[in-house]
Amino acid sequence: MLVPMHPVLLLDGWQIALYVVVILVALLSVIALGLIALLILEVLFLVRQLRSEIRPVIERTQQTVRTVQGTAEFVSAGLVKPAIQTAGIAAGVMRTIAVLRSGVIRPRDRTAAHDTMVTREEYATGPGGGPTVERTEYVTRLSSSAQERGEDRR
Repeated sequence: MLVPMHPVLLLDGWQIALYVVVILVALLSVIALGLIALLILEVLFLVRQLRSEIRPVIERTQQTVRTVQGTAEFVSAGLVKPAIQTAGIAAGVMRTIAVLRSGVIRPRDRTAAHDTMVTREEYATGPGGGPTVERTEYVTRLSSSAQERGEDRR
């Protein structure tokens, strides 16, 4: 009598190992596919969450930037420019007062025509009465008050 044998017993060792490896690869592929699907779902959830939370943050940031810009323009136009103009005017007035106090501008006792003496001379440039050159010299005389102070205004 013949005893029926199980088909697995008819295979040798390499064929059994090959079948085991194929089964393991198939199981691992199914697990990897499941993990990839889970990863895709998580990325979609993250994108939705970012869209819902990032938009309000961006809007608040833009509003803050507009507020800061308006404040900077107000401060510039309302405070800084008038302060600069006032400081410029004050510096001009102070300089004018300093110049007037230093005595740079002094009242004159006499007119310019009275204080200035003109000397004119002619020189011959060549022998035998050739062309002549005229030389004019202006000399300023000291006024009596300037002589007393020891000043020289030449």
